[in-house]
Amino acid sequence: MKKYEQAVGLFYGGFFMLGLAGGALLEKPNIGIFVGIACGLFTHAVLVMKDKNE
Repeated sequence: MKKYEQAVGLFYGGFFMLGLAGGALLEKPNIGIFVGIACGLFTHAVLVMKDKNE
């Protein structure tokens, strides 16, 4: 998992910013925050499963 730590941080940041932007467009920033966190967690889970398979 060590080699994915920087990627996970970038994915969390990227999805969080996308979520905030989407929430701002819909005038519902709370939904954007939850979507950003959910996408970050999903990406983290995929990377953990990929790391276990290697």
